[in-house]
Amino acid sequence: MNYQILTRNGDCLLSESAEGIREWMEEELVRKLDLFVILQENDDDEELEIYLHTDNYEDLSEEELAKLIELGISECNSLEAICQLLEITVIQ
Repeated sequence: MNYQILTRNGDCLLSESAEGIREWMEEELVRKLDLFVILQENDDDEELEIYLHTDNYEDLSEEELAKLIELGISECNSLEAICQLLEITVIQ
């Protein structure tokens, strides 16, 4: 299944699978936060979920993890928080 990333103006930035959307978000988070964050995607129930991968606990400091949690990026579905941070919308 493909999803689209739209700007706040409605322009399409990308049309890609769940994995492609996750990879794009990881790259954008590096640019926005100057921090490499490993995300995980899931769209088993026909609804896209993006959340923090557990490997981050080995790679990031406690301060970096706290910053992500403060931004709403956690092991729970964080798609909405990431979209707000990157000023985008994801549609199916």
